[in-house]
Amino acid sequence: MITTGFGYVSFLICFLAAAFWFTNKYPWKIFDVIPAIIIVYIGSAVLASFKFYATNDSVGAAQTLITRQFLPMAIILLLMICNFKSIMQLGPKLLGAFFLSSIAVTVAVIVGYALFKGVLPDFAPESLAILSATWIGGNQNLLAVSALLDDQDAPLN
Repeated sequence: MITTGFGYVSFLICFLAAAFWFTNKYPWKIFDVIPAIIIVYIGSAVLASFKFYATNDSVGAAQTLITRQFLPMAIILLLMICNFKSIMQLGPKLLGAFFLSSIAVTVAVIVGYALFKGVLPDFAPESLAILSATWIGGNQNLLAVSALLDDQDAPLN
């Protein structure tokens, strides 16, 4: 188990490097659908679920540093390699997909809450609002909704 912030950051860097190295070294068709960044995202979530790293102050401080300082920079770097001309050519199809997925996320959160509100904690509506805002609009929506709800525990607040 990783118990220090330094160990946590070191592991993430090595995990990122390994995922990108592996997907570049072995250009299998699956990596056209599931790129390295998705492997890192899912892998990190799975490892967190299995308590691969501790939830203490040191690791929490490292996570806060990453989400507040490095995540926005990484998003900008990823946008720098986007082919905006191709994206703009999608036009109405892209906008339609965005609005339909936004509606689907909103409906899913409302239905999920209605089905499970008897077993969910009192703070579930606020947490679900923040979660759905993140799924719909990313970190900027997360910041906006968490500020609106005055959620001091939101990771990017």
